[in-house]
Amino acid sequence: MRRNLFWLNDEQWERIEPRLPTDVRGVERADDRRVISGIIRVLKSGRRWCDCPPEYGPPTTIYNRFVRWGRFCHERSKKRAAADLAASQISDEKLAWLKTTLSGKTEQVRQEIRLALQSQGFSKNSFNRIGL
Repeated sequence: MRRNLFWLNDEQWERIEPRLPTDVRGVERADDRRVISGIIRVLKSGRRWCDCPPEYGPPTTIYNRFVRWGRFCHERSKKRAAADLAASQISDEKLAWLKTTLSGKTEQVRQEIRLALQSQGFSKNSFNRIGL
């Protein structure tokens, strides 16, 4: 075994393992810990996937798992971003009402309205749109 290989330690693995997909079907998977260590080794070294040391498994397995997990994470982050956007949108009627309500109000009242909107999940960009 080579001396300069990267291996995830137990603490790192304990943090990663619960986040891995568990609904796998088909052929028995290669050891996830070994594959992730191989992915990290290739990314840190900047080398080609085909140059991945054999101790991590076949280079195609390392590459395919990287691509598959990357796609999975990308889809999950797109869904989260869409949910955040939907939660932070304010209708035009609410905007008009807030602008009317806020005209001539003191800074203290504006701060209270900001806090109330934040507690409802509105983003700081929403405050800028309505002049808070």
